[in-house]
Amino acid sequence: MIAHAETHMGVHYSPDLFHVQQEACRATSLSLNRQTKKAEKAFKDVEASHQENAKKLQDFNENWPCSLKQLDLQKELSSHAPVLEEALSNARKEFETTQARQRRAREARLGIGKVYHPFDLKTGAPKEASEAQAGLNSHFDTLDQIAAETHLKPSSFARLSKAKRVLPSMIETLVFFWTLIAARAAALSFSPEIVKVWQNQLVAGYYLASVAQLFQRSSSCVEGRNGKLSLRHHGLREISPRKLRVLGVLHNFVIKRSDGSTAANRFFGQKHRELFPWLLEHMQLPPRPRRKTKS
Repeated sequence: MIAHAETHMGVHYSPDLFHVQQEACRATSLSLNRQTKKAEKAFKDVEASHQENAKKLQDFNENWPCSLKQLDLQKELSSHAPVLEEALSNARKEFETTQARQRRAREARLGIGKVYHPFDLKTGAPKEASEAQAGLNSHFDTLDQIAAETHLKPSSFARLSKAKRVLPSMIETLVFFWTLIAARAAALSFSPEIVKVWQNQLVAGYYLASVAQLFQRSSSCVEGRNGKLSLRHHGLREISPRKLRVLGVLHNFVIKRSDGSTAANRFFGQKHRELFPWLLEHMQLPPRPRRKTKS
C-alpha cells in the first residue's frame, strides 16, 4: 500500500527517524564501547605496574640495600621508571582519545534527532530545510570520520550507508512541511505581519508542545514509577484518581531500595514512620458481619 501510494499516487513518504538512529547506533556504539573498555583496561594495568614500581623504589630509598643483589634490583627499578612513565602517559592519552571519540559519536547520533525538525528546539525559530540538511550531513560526516579513524568493520560502514540512504527523503519531509505551512498561510488572507506571528509563534509553539508530549510518552517506559504507571495504563486503559493516589503513597512510603530507604526518606532527608502501623492506628476497624438468621 505504501509503495502504491508513493509511486502511483505521488504521496510523500516520511522516513522513520528511529530506524535512522538505530542503524547509526548499531554501526558505531558497540565497537567504540569495546575499544574504550580495552583502552581503559590497558591504562589501569600500566598504572598498577607504575605504582608498584614506584612503591618498591620508595622502599629501597627509605631502607638502604644491604646486599649487591638488592642494589642491582634498585638500579633496575630506577631504569624502569622512565619507561613506565612514558607507557602510562601513552595509555592515558589513548584512553582519553577513545572516550572523546565515543562522546563525539554519541553527540552525532543524538544530533541527528535534534536537527531533524522544522523549528529550533532551543529557540523555537523556524529552520529551513537547507539548514537541517547541513546539520544532518555534518553529523553523518562525523560518524564516517570516526568509523574511518577506528577502522570499523565493513558491516559498520554498510549500516551508516543504509542510514544515510534516507537523507533525501528526510529533507523532502521538511520541504513538504514548509510547503504545507505556506499553503495554509496563503489561505488565511491576513497581512504578512500576522502571518509571520502565526507561523513563528502559534505554529512553532504547537509543534514544540507536541514534541515535548511525544518525548514524555516515549521516555516513560524507562522512568521508574512513570514506567510502571505506563504499563498499567497500557493494560487497564485508565487508572482512577483514588487508585493513582494509593499508588503514589506506596511508591513514596513503602517501596524500599536495597539500602532500606524510601523515596520520602531520600526527598526529605529524614526517616518517617512506617505506613502500616500508622494505618492501624488511624483506620477504623470494619464492622462485624451481620449474623445469619435461622430460616
